[in-house]
Amino acid sequence: METFISRERWGNKSWTAETKETFDLNGRTARLSITTSKNSSGDLSTYASIGFVNQPGIVTFAIFSDYFKVLEIGKKVRCTDKNVEAQQARAVARWAEIKQDVFEFYAQKELV
Repeated sequence: METFISRERWGNKSWTAETKETFDLNGRTARLSITTSKNSSGDLSTYASIGFVNQPGIVTFAIFSDYFKVLEIGKKVRCTDKNVEAQQARAVARWAEIKQDVFEFYAQKELV
């Protein structure tokens, strides 16, 4: 698990942080990503999502079906590298809790 922080080269040139981990989930290869970036409202948002690795380099997800959760919205916060890094670190500190939530989410889906 490693966190990458980068800045957009075009457009709004805002900062983005992303942390990923790949693991087995119900017989499929899943990738949990936690991402912090500026959202369309101008707030700094952090969210967790799951995608499934179908082939090396190809990750797919189903909108409204696969796991997606907003973890934090930073109101009135500038999108600087320090703010992005700090908000991402707070979310990554909860990694085990988020991963457990993912397993519970898909266990519940299997029951239906």
